[in-house]
Amino acid sequence: MKVCRSAGAASFFLLLFWLLTPGRVCGQETNEQEKYHVDSTLFVYYQRCRTEVTSPSVMQKLDTLFQMAKEKGDERMQAVALSTKVDHFYFSPSFEGQEDSLIFYTNTVKDFSLKTDQPQYYYFAWANRLITYYTKQKKFNLALYEATKCKKRLKAGRD
Repeated sequence: MKVCRSAGAASFFLLLFWLLTPGRVCGQETNEQEKYHVDSTLFVYYQRCRTEVTSPSVMQKLDTLFQMAKEKGDERMQAVALSTKVDHFYFSPSFEGQEDSLIFYTNTVKDFSLKTDQPQYYYFAWANRLITYYTKQKKFNLALYEATKCKKRLKAGRD
């Protein structure tokens, strides 16, 4: 008898959890959207891109996101679109030309973020993606070289 009650209680709590989870996730999305003051259309489109970040088709979608953000005057979301291109090459399975593409889009993000005064994206692409990529690929000399350049840039920016 106790086993049946425990199983029933567990089922009840699982059902309750399942029913409440979608509302909680939607609430989380709204909180993030409000926290970063992002247009709802851009935010939803960005989330769609994030779920497809390793798919080759995401590159065109990110171009669309960049253009949509440009039309709305949202430079931060433009930087996010470019940074997500870096993520595409960082998270995709290895292929010929991946490293070159990662370097290219890292430099694209760095240039754009300098022009729009968004240093968080500058250092995100450089340190969190390119240098980490080199480390994961066991290219420690390149990682150290880029880390040293990044540190010098960071120090020069503070002076």
